Amino acid sequence: MTDISCPGVTVASARTLRLLASSTPPLWGVRLPSIRQSWAPKAPADVLEFALDPRRWLADAGDTLVSVSATVPDPVTSSDLTVLWCGKINGLAVVCLAGGQPNTLVPVSLTLHTLQGRRHTEAVTVQINMDSDPDDVPDWPSLADGTPILPNALTDPAGRVLTLGPSQIQKISVAQLLSPDRASHLTSPAGVPLLNQVFRSATDTLLLA
Repeated sequence: MTDISCPGVTVASARTLRLLASSTPPLWGVRLPSIRQSWAPKAPADVLEFALDPRRWLADAGDTLVSVSATVPDPVTSSDLTVLWCGKINGLAVVCLAGGQPNTLVPVSLTLHTLQGRRHTEAVTVQINMDSDPDDVPDWPSLADGTPILPNALTDPAGRVLTLGPSQIQKISVAQLLSPDRASHLTSPAGVPLLNQVFRSATDTLLLA
């Protein structure tokens, strides 16, 4: 699967770390899980993207990053470190951070989900320096359900974000599904007739294979 390019959305190399996972050769005498990586420092008023690059790690397994989630310690004030959005951009796991209290070291936990079903959580710290005073975290545009809008989101000519929409759950009766010659009802792989049974579907199309 080829990563979709996102023109105009680029994370600075100075704020990008390579994922050190179990397939990466460890340093001599150092147990790899004990290594805690840190991003470049940010000021409390900064709103910046930070990235984790898993491509080399996933290439060993022929896998691809699909989605990313990120968490920070629950904020106590309106100026504490906050995740404005996170997602996959150009193959990188990217998180946009705002706020933070001066002279603190805050852990950011990123969970990566891959195409082949792998899930890996990596904790990275970010140093909040004293280059500015604490400031309220700015608002970030979001969908109606509160999902933050990523800067590489696709939009229509009117500027509306394209989404798949909420999943629609419906009950589908298959009592009338007959074989092509209409001589018998279709059966399941186990040979059970699909008669007077009700299934739930989260799509608008029922496919029989």
